[in-house]
Amino acid sequence: NPFHYEKRNSNEISVKNLMMGGENPIRVELELNSGLDNENNIIEEIKKCSNPKNDIQCEMFHLTITSPEDLKKFIKLKEKLSQLGLTPRFALNCTNEISVVNDVITHCDKIILTPTHVDLDKMILSAKEKNRPIQWDFSKPHHSKEDFDLLNYTLHLAEKSGFFLSLVSLTSNDSIHDYRQ
Repeated sequence: NPFHYEKRNSNEISVKNLMMGGENPIRVELELNSGLDNENNIIEEIKKCSNPKNDIQCEMFHLTITSPEDLKKFIKLKEKLSQLGLTPRFALNCTNEISVVNDVITHCDKIILTPTHVDLDKMILSAKEKNRPIQWDFSKPHHSKEDFDLLNYTLHLAEKSGFFLSLVSLTSNDSIHDYRQ
């Protein structure tokens, strides 16, 4: 029922001092689609969504990093935001290239990966070393049993490595229904 939401039990984790899960409220994350070439638009969005006078405040911002050049632009953006007195939390989605992922993990507050990324064990260890949560992005309209087997394998791999800062993102009702089946 879309008009009656019941929160499920979950463990609590921290993303840059923002407590998530457990008994904490649902957190708002805004995906910034401007692209890193449009730095001024991103800064304006962050200013607008970080304003405590707004009805809805975003507590985290989501960007996609596709190359080493994007990462350089992101680092420059963070420096500019800091100069403006803004210190937003960033969730970064990135490509399969392990060298980019390691650097992205260093500069983000939460890394977004899919269970199909290559070198998952290396990525998990890097996130563990840097104490960065991983959000396992599982957002497509429908999922097969094989998709969920891969997700379970990925979570098992993380737990086997002693890494427990994982969130799973199922973004449609169909995904949630498929998962429960």
